[in-house]
Amino acid sequence: ANSQPPAQQAGNRLAYGQGGRYRPPASQDMGPTRADSGGNSRRSGYGRGGAVGGSCRASVPDQPQRVLESLPDVESLKISKNPNPSSLPRSDDKKLRPVKRPDKGGRNAIRTVNLLVNHFLLKFNPETIIIHYDVDIKPEVLPKGRSGKIPKSGQRMIRDKLFSDDPMQFPLSKTAFDGEKNMFSAVPLPSGEFKVDFSHGEEMKSRSYIVTIKPVNELPLCKLKDYLSGNGHRSIPRDVLQGMDVVMKENPSRRRISVGRSSYSTKCNQEDGLGRGITASRGFQQSLKPTSKGLSLALDYSVLAFLKPLPVIDFLKEHIRGFSTSDFRRWRREVMNVLKGLQVTVTHRVTKQKYTIAGLTDKNTSNISFDVEDPEGKDPPKTTPLVAFFRDKYGKDIIYKDIPCLD
Repeated sequence: ANSQPPAQQAGNRLAYGQGGRYRPPASQDMGPTRADSGGNSRRSGYGRGGAVGGSCRASVPDQPQRVLESLPDVESLKISKNPNPSSLPRSDDKKLRPVKRPDKGGRNAIRTVNLLVNHFLLKFNPETIIIHYDVDIKPEVLPKGRSGKIPKSGQRMIRDKLFSDDPMQFPLSKTAFDGEKNMFSAVPLPSGEFKVDFSHGEEMKSRSYIVTIKPVNELPLCKLKDYLSGNGHRSIPRDVLQGMDVVMKENPSRRRISVGRSSYSTKCNQEDGLGRGITASRGFQQSLKPTSKGLSLALDYSVLAFLKPLPVIDFLKEHIRGFSTSDFRRWRREVMNVLKGLQVTVTHRVTKQKYTIAGLTDKNTSNISFDVEDPEGKDPPKTTPLVAFFRDKYGKDIIYKDIPCLD
């Protein structure tokens, strides 16, 4: 049995597409039913005269039904998703367009600005081959009570002496030396042991040194070029960079003061003074950097405090407040603390030797004398005052005779 009224069943058949045209149901009064005094409802949900809760039958509405326009068959209708708004065609007035710039894309605002940079592009011949040599410099006879270690400055002077004695085999301008063990040359050098006689100062006995040169490796600069251009070499050729770095530091090491990896100017500007005989020396630290544009020399600015290159007495007057040579005994202890360990360069000789101050003499300059041997060996040693020796030997008259000498 079908529990639905016939009219509702017919409406359901139309909704499910069983043919026929759609007809709207009769207007219904959906208001609440209210029982009268006799217990009967005034109007049922689907018609008039039905009791609440009782069996009822569908009746044809008494009011005329309005017929809507005919719709297409329900079976021909298809359910589809709403299209994406972004895929819908836009009207011309809603199209996204870039903002028009009034300066022609920035070309009217072009301005050239010069920048100061700390790196410089290097050019080198990739066909050049640098030869790496190991250098060992030792005294032929070790001095008694002293180590055989030679400082960098001494090794450079001995190497320069070897090259100046035989410039045909050892061209100085074609080589670079780091002052320790490594030397790089653009031309082949003879290998082996070489004896060098070198004097560290005027009227000083020369000493013999043995310089041993051994080839280590050949460094073709094409390896560096291939790495910079990305042709085959993925790892940095550090041996080539090491040789190039020593070559770039060869010239500054000869004309400037080298401290670690930095070099500083030997000139002292008045505006760089820091007081008390100290000045700020300007310098730079250089290094080679491989870049996509090529090999670059990077220079980092550096400043280091140095003592002014002054005569010793002038330096003491600036460094020690109230210092005076007339009352030297009062300042002797403080002068010792200031000067001990400093290096001084003599000015009365042709060769400017450097000495390290160990202290002060016990006697004043006017009271110091020593024995001078006869160069020909005919006469016995003669005791000569220091003041007379400098006057006769070097033509120098000592000014401060009433103070001690540097020891």
